[in-house]
Amino acid sequence: MDNKFISHDTLRKHKVRENETSNQREIRFVKQYETRLQKRIRKNDEEQEACKTRNKERKCIKLAMEMDE
Repeated sequence: MDNKFISHDTLRKHKVRENETSNQREIRFVKQYETRLQKRIRKNDEEQEACKTRNKERKCIKLAMEMDE
């Protein structure tokens, strides 16, 4: 293991996965998929908001520069 620190939580999860049944595995995969999908959706919303904010700032700066000229 190259003397790397592995947390107790990681070991516990690893052991649970080793001993899970095929039905439990399928349930875990479905939950993981849904969680990742929700995270991806949330990230896209956050990126859209950030983009809108940047665009507003750019427009304000552009207008201010035009007003100065």
